[in-house]
Amino acid sequence: MLNSLLIVTLFLGTGFILSLVQDGHLKKPFLSRMAFTLVSFGSFSFFLLGTFASLKFLFGF
Repeated sequence: MLNSLLIVTLFLGTGFILSLVQDGHLKKPFLSRMAFTLVSFGSFSFFLLGTFASLKFLFGF
């Protein structure tokens, strides 16, 4: 149970950190176009993985 909670926290935390980088770039651009695309895709992917992992943690799918 603790292992599942740790995985959920890591996925959502990583997605949140990447979204902060993305927000910072929108205020003052510092990433290349490709890097911004990768950060955006990574943020979305980690939030999505965190959502599925939390569903598994909460409902035992």
